Parts: sequence; C-alpha cells; structure tokens
Amino acid sequence: MTHSTLLIWIFTLPAIAALAEYALGRRFPAAAGKASLLGSTATFAAAILLVVRLGDGAPLVALGHQLRADAFSGYVALVVAFVGWVTTVFAYPYLRHEAAAGKIAAARLPLYFVWSMVFLSTMTAVTVNNNIIMMYVLVEATTLASALLVTFYWKPESLEAGYKYLLLCSVGITIGLLGCVIIYAAAVPLLGGANAMLISEIVGIAGQL
Repeated sequence: MTHSTLLIWIFTLPAIAALAEYALGRRFPAAAGKASLLGSTATFAAAILLVVRLGDGAPLVALGHQLRADAFSGYVALVVAFVGWVTTVFAYPYLRHEAAAGKIAAARLPLYFVWSMVFLSTMTAVTVNNNIIMMYVLVEATTLASALLVTFYWKPESLEAGYKYLLLCSVGITIGLLGCVIIYAAAVPLLGGANAMLISEIVGIAGQL
C-alpha cells in the first residue's frame, strides 16, 4: 500500500478548472471552455498515470486512507476521465455553434463548462473515495451538478427534464443513504466509529455484518 497525491489531483484538477472558468467567464465569455479543455485533459492524463501506478497491484491511499484506489477503481477513474475529456472536446465547438445559431446566449457558455468540470470533479472523487458517508455526499453532488447541465438551455422542456431527473435521483439517493446508514450502524460494533466509515475496512468484516 503506497501513499500517492494522484488520488487528490485526479479530482482537484477539474475543480481548479471549474474555478478558472467561473473567474474568467465573468470577464471574458468568449474564452469559455478553454480552462475546461486544459482541466479535462490534465484529469485524463492523471487517470492514465493512476492506472500505471496501480499496475503492480498494490493499492494507493491518501489523506489517512480516506482516499483509496485499487486496480479496478483506477480503470473506472480512467473511463470517467476519458468520457469527461471527450465530452469537453466535443462541447467546445458545439456550444459555440449553438450560440451563433441563437439557441443559447453566448454569456451562458461559461456556466456549462463550470458545471461540467464540477461534475467531472465529483465523479472522479467517487472513484477514489474510501469513506461510505462521503461517497453519499459525492454522489449527491454529482446529481446536483448534472441536473444543472440538464437544464442548461433553460427552456420549458429542459426545465421539465431537470425536474424529473432530480425527482428520480433524489428517490434513489435517499435509498442509498439508508443503505449507508444501515451498513455503518452494523459495522460500528465491529470496527469502531471511525473505521466503520472506511469501505476498505468494511469489506474485511462483510461476512459478520
């Protein structure tokens, strides 16, 4: 088991890109998407490095085992980062075409890239997270970020779609929270309060839950 800052960088890189999009987009809307292109590319590169580092089979950890990645989670992170990179590369010219056609206001372009990077950040964070309660928080964050992407065009159809999306996801995530609480409550007598939140520790006593 090796400590690695890659587990931190893989979700902070798109978060930094989101902040850059927000800061630059307010002053230079025409530059919307450029920070996201850099951020998603860097995230994809970090995911590739993560898979390479995990090639010997030893898991990587960070932040006192709150973050953990094995070979499987490394490949999931790679798929997430790849999809995030591809969609950003596609969205950059496509949304400019939509703005030129008058379907969206050019001033709204930075909003899309801000929320797409927030979504990418939360999604990659889920893949390396090792805390069962934080996993719920992160999955809920992905829901909120993606809901704002669904409603991006701000038309009756997209607003209705966003409402239905939130409704369905809220039901699912509520059941997910119940599951997290039940697992945590069952693990506390066996592991103690802090360790009962760590997925890697819960796996070891799964047969006793």
